[in-house]
Order: sequence, then structure tokens, then C-alpha cells
Amino acid sequence: MGDMSKAGSGRDVHDSVIESLAMQYQMDENHIRRIYEQELSKLKHDSRVKSFLPVLCSRHVKEILSTGG
Repeated sequence: MGDMSKAGSGRDVHDSVIESLAMQYQMDENHIRRIYEQELSKLKHDSRVKSFLPVLCSRHVKEILSTGG
């Protein structure tokens, strides 16, 4: 796995978001995880407030899934 494989409290939050998205969209969790990790790596680079990352990343993943990406 990507950046999320590092130990830390943020990992649990990201895992929960990924699980929730997989259930919401009835998709394979690994597929959602790949998209989520790609978006997370993009957002981390410019992010000042790291606690907002799960919300922002979730929104980006939803947009990608809505457009069939």
C-alpha cells in the first residue's frame, strides 16, 4: 500500500473512509483504496491542515466515481 501503510492514527480514519465509500458505492474496497491513495498523495502535497484530508479526499473520490472514472 502507499502512504497509508505507515503506522499512525490517521490510518484508521482513512481506512474507515475507504470502507464507507466501498459500502456506499457497492464497489471492491481495493479499487476504492487505489483511487483514494492516489488522491490522498496529490492532496497531501499542498495541504496545510492535515485533519481535513479524509473529507477532501473522500469528496474527490466521490467525484471520480460519479463521472465513471
